[in-house]
Amino acid sequence: MNKYLFVFLLVITFIILTIVTVLVIKKTTQSSSNENIYQNTTPPVTPPTVTTPSSSSVTPSPTPYIPGVTFPSLTPSSTPTAIPTTTQPVSSALQTLKNNYDFSKGNTLTQGSSIQKGQGIISPEQTNALVIDNNYNLMLYMNINTSNPLVYYLVKNTNFVVSTLNIDATGNLTFGSLWSGYTNYSGSNCQQTNKKGVNTLYITDDKWVLPLYESINNSIIWSLYNNYTNSLVLTTNDFGFRNCLLDNLMSYIDFSLGDTISSTSSTNYLVPGKGIMSPSRNNALVMTTNGVLILYINITKQQVQLYGLANGVNKLVMQTDGNMCVYNDSTSLWCSLTYSAVCSQKGINFSITDTSNVLIVTGNTSVLWSLPLTNASSLSNGIRTC
Repeated sequence: MNKYLFVFLLVITFIILTIVTVLVIKKTTQSSSNENIYQNTTPPVTPPTVTTPSSSSVTPSPTPYIPGVTFPSLTPSSTPTAIPTTTQPVSSALQTLKNNYDFSKGNTLTQGSSIQKGQGIISPEQTNALVIDNNYNLMLYMNINTSNPLVYYLVKNTNFVVSTLNIDATGNLTFGSLWSGYTNYSGSNCQQTNKKGVNTLYITDDKWVLPLYESINNSIIWSLYNNYTNSLVLTTNDFGFRNCLLDNLMSYIDFSLGDTISSTSSTNYLVPGKGIMSPSRNNALVMTTNGVLILYINITKQQVQLYGLANGVNKLVMQTDGNMCVYNDSTSLWCSLTYSAVCSQKGINFSITDTSNVLIVTGNTSVLWSLPLTNASSLSNGIRTC
């Protein structure tokens, strides 16, 4: 009996040892497998902590820039306030015009369109307005946003003929059958028959109140000029300057000297290809490349007058001794005799004007020599007044 008990205990002990051995081997194998996994892969990365800022730490976007508009300063916690608006006071004359006329065309009359009775165009600053009244008169209002408005009848329609201001398909600016600007570059009306772009009439706030632009070279081919003396350069039913010849002249003559040649300037002379032009651009003195000194009168009108004042010249000089002289090389052909030995004061400036004395030599205080329009065919017809 004792023998069998001893064998039983041995078997039990063997089984327990076997189970323990298997468990230990399994655990060791699993541990080794886990170490190999971490050795052959990148360890997991812990993501950074993201902190959401509070509303008080948010920086507002930059304030937008719009000319003429001031934006209020805003913070995230504040309530936006209304943007203040400003209005300019409207004069009674301007308000009356706005009540009586349709200005939906703005400041522009384009080719192919027209202004009819009760309509008009108005300048950007609402200083000037061109309208057709109920009697079909073409009227220009100036300084209408001030206390001293001015009114001009450009075309007074005495017979109440139904008329519209129109730029037709050829580019001609007309007011019915009563007036034509001859701006269509056709026939003898203009010099440049090959230049025919789209014409557009504007009304402005500056001295060229009504410029008509031609699109090919963006040049003014007709305009109405204000000399800022409360009057316009107007004649009955013939208003404005037709600049076809002027445009042609300016394409090959240098008028950078303006209207005056001064003895005190380093450029006190005219040479071929240069000229001087009156302030309103109506008259010009030009020295051509073939040696002719030409005086243009009314170059922006239909009735242009040309005078050849001298031939065979290549220089006109306003000299420091007071004389204005024309030369052929070093040979003096004619002088104004306005130097100090003859006059009490010597000549300083030689100018072209818009007055009846179209060319003048002036000293410090007075006119010393002038060429009148009534006898402008030669420099020799000038009158010395000193």
